[in-house]
Amino acid sequence: SVEVMHQIKFYTEYIRKKRRYKIREKVNMKILLVYPAYPETFWSFKYALKFISKKASLPPLGLLTVAALLPKEWEKKLVDMTVTALSDRDIKWADYVFVSAMS
Repeated sequence: SVEVMHQIKFYTEYIRKKRRYKIREKVNMKILLVYPAYPETFWSFKYALKFISKKASLPPLGLLTVAALLPKEWEKKLVDMTVTALSDRDIKWADYVFVSAMS
């Protein structure tokens, strides 16, 4: 939702101002990968998912690919908002937040 995107932007800027350093200066980064929830439309398959006891129909493959390309030493955490909520603790934990989008 728009509120979540504004919150992510706020915390990303907060972290950037608080920790003024470059990526190359720190070896062990903490990366949060956020996959936003689908809006309830025909393509969200909301009603079909109930029949198969699932919460989501599509895995966040783009973010998983990005995570695989990042250095192995970095800590990574994926939050799929179609399944779980994004918490303040998750955002404060991260040095950088990567957000996927769908148009």
